[in-house]
Amino acid sequence: MGGGPPQHQVRTALEDAELEPCCLALEIAESVLTENAESATALLNQLRALGIELYMDHFGTGRSSLSSIPTFPLQGIKLDRTVVHRIGGRRLDLDVVRSIMDLARSLGLRLIAEGVETVTQRERLIAFGCELGQGHILAKPVEAAAAGGLLDTSQRSGRPTG
Repeated sequence: MGGGPPQHQVRTALEDAELEPCCLALEIAESVLTENAESATALLNQLRALGIELYMDHFGTGRSSLSSIPTFPLQGIKLDRTVVHRIGGRRLDLDVVRSIMDLARSLGLRLIAEGVETVTQRERLIAFGCELGQGHILAKPVEAAAAGGLLDTSQRSGRPTG
């Protein structure tokens, strides 16, 4: 992507792709955010100033302190597939997912459940109030060229994609 600070690299990539910053959402692994929270927060604030949305990825697999989540300028968290896959099992696993949903809601964050593979998982997530998900039961992965075509179609129609 070239040299310079990451926010400059992102701005250049957006310009090269002729995309508005609001069309870009970056997912940052929970472990990356927690390794050096102070420098991560500074960089994330710069990216947010550009208008980019930010999501904590792999939530539920790292060692983040729940009290640190509000310090990051995030728009959402992505519930890791390893947590989603346990839905439908023990009652305790359901309680964990429900608690994470409540946490996201109370912090004003969107929650995306990743790895939704079964009807039971989808139905339970919907019942808990989860509005966004990723997984084979929702949509199959597509090649880059096909994804580009979907984006072109969406931009021409004025509809958001996902």
